[in-house]
Amino acid sequence: MTKLKKLLMIITLSVIILASLYIYTLTKIKLESASVNSLTNVTTSGFTLKGAIELYNGGLLPAKIPRFKYKLILASSNEEIVTGYVNTGIIMPRQSEKFSFSTRVSWIPTAKTAWELISNDKTYAYVKGNIHLLSFCNKDLDIPIKIKVDLKKYVEQFVNDELDKVGKAINNVIHNITG
Repeated sequence: MTKLKKLLMIITLSVIILASLYIYTLTKIKLESASVNSLTNVTTSGFTLKGAIELYNGGLLPAKIPRFKYKLILASSNEEIVTGYVNTGIIMPRQSEKFSFSTRVSWIPTAKTAWELISNDKTYAYVKGNIHLLSFCNKDLDIPIKIKVDLKKYVEQFVNDELDKVGKAINNVIHNITG
């Protein structure tokens, strides 16, 4: 066997071993936690959604996690409120990495949806996503994400803020009339 053939066999074997180790590593990526940390800047035109996804790499090699899409879906009506993306990166072996997301949700609910949000004790939405790691031999390696969020306290906060504004406006009008 010539030196060139030996070298090509070593390179080919090395590539196969590295590819196998990388596929093994991707099978060891696990969802540690997923959370919605806050809904802020609640206004008549929408709100800001902030959260985080934490992933653990139990594999042998660093793993690049692709950017992935998530949706905020109102549970009662299955209405898709917004779509956003989580920018990710590389997770070193035997380590966890937290990836934050934030998006401004420009959403004005219909009258029916607004009534449901105000009148129900619990108003749930879901942040749903799917991290697609690999397709190999007609098999997909995915990590599903689903976070349940109760919107009730944020709706109440918004209604109270709006009522305060109306109350202040009424007081200003009364003050202006009565001098």
